[in-house]
Amino acid sequence: MKSERAVDTTGVAEEVAPTKVRKLGVCSTFLFGTEEKAYFSYIMISTMCRSFEAGIVSSLMSEIGSDLGLSYTMEGIVAASPDFGIVPSGILAIFVLQYFSTYKVLLLGQFVIAGTAFIAICLPSAASLISARALAGLFWGMAAVHYPTWINRYGGEQRTMWLAIYNVFLLVGILLGYAIGAVASSSGSFTWKECYFLEAMLMLLCGVWTSFFSPELLQVVKLENEAPDMDCFGSNDKSTERDPERQPLAREADSANPKLGPLVKTLMKSEIYIYTILTGMITAGSISFILYFVTENLDALDYWSPTTTYVLVVVVFIASPVPGNVAGGWWVQNKCGGYMNYGVTLHSSFISMAISAVGIFALPLMVWMGNKYLYMVAFYILLFFGGAPTPAINGIAVSLLPEATHAGSGIQFALQNLGKVIIPSLGGVIIDWMGEVVAGFNVTLSLFAVASALSSYLAWRAAVAEELKHGLEKTPKKVAA
Repeated sequence: MKSERAVDTTGVAEEVAPTKVRKLGVCSTFLFGTEEKAYFSYIMISTMCRSFEAGIVSSLMSEIGSDLGLSYTMEGIVAASPDFGIVPSGILAIFVLQYFSTYKVLLLGQFVIAGTAFIAICLPSAASLISARALAGLFWGMAAVHYPTWINRYGGEQRTMWLAIYNVFLLVGILLGYAIGAVASSSGSFTWKECYFLEAMLMLLCGVWTSFFSPELLQVVKLENEAPDMDCFGSNDKSTERDPERQPLAREADSANPKLGPLVKTLMKSEIYIYTILTGMITAGSISFILYFVTENLDALDYWSPTTTYVLVVVVFIASPVPGNVAGGWWVQNKCGGYMNYGVTLHSSFISMAISAVGIFALPLMVWMGNKYLYMVAFYILLFFGGAPTPAINGIAVSLLPEATHAGSGIQFALQNLGKVIIPSLGGVIIDWMGEVVAGFNVTLSLFAVASALSSYLAWRAAVAEELKHGLEKTPKKVAA
């Protein structure tokens, strides 16, 4: 059943009366209980299908290089090509999702991703593969900006856990693609084109699935070119986005003139926002650096055989960031009262980052002791606690200023992916300068551990200062759905 809504001047939907039925109707209720749960299921599955491609290309890069006759330089460009689209997509999405229907953008994006993948298979070349991955990164980036904003609006009391689960499916897709690609590479049973065809089919099915949802369900903010009385929001808005106590920026924004430019300026003046997204940027970049260099680091330590090292890397990356995300989401939701209790949440994030830093600083000590088992324990600690604040960081970015929710998500997404480019590059420079993989690996992680702990501390202090300024409660308070 669809609801007719009155939309106020701030762009917030208010449910008025039920009038008509959405496309998904009985099917969504039967399978998922509600349309919102159906769309969240779509978010999880489509995220996993898209990240599946990254795992495939990573594990089959040598086969792709041999088949297309690529040099190492060209292999590096193919590997980095999604970032050509992903990095600008965060900023581009701020404007695209403000002026165009989210439903149309996502629908077009899924079919473009599938179509370019089919072209890369039928006309295999370095140019077609790079173009396909870059275009896919552009459209997928806009979806990745939208998803957290939608979860923030419709997740209710479960929004923090929904963000955690969303991040888990992103990682699971990469690892699943990596595992399938590794099996195909070692057994020779499938070529990279056949694996890429599977990815294209998955994204095509995601595009078909997108078409079943009503545009109103997907729209998070009122479009700039819509009349004030248009019905442009979903029927079950469970957000607490207009709680003036828990949103300091909402008090500062000019609600009479909610234009994108002034709202973005208000957002960028927030120390809470700046230090929070900086923490996310450093964390994402550090994780990428570890992914790029951990195998070389372990090979240099010569603790295990190459096969055992490969298995350990896969197991550790499944057994630490995945439960870390889930545990972090559970803690914020149940112990902090939700990420919109900014002071309590950011205090927990700072403690988690500090514990992760302890794990990083323990790595050279374990090398000096020659204890390979404690070395992996330290690695587990740094990844588990380093990944735990991720749901809170994403949630804070989209909830600080509700009228600019896509801007908050887009800027955070762009900087996060920029960190994935900058920090591994700086790490490589440090390793080359030191001339030793293990030492350079540890020094790089230690530097950025200090940086992430410091930025999370400053975000927490900024939130505390805001609470003191407005006399808000410092104790955890359950955010009403």
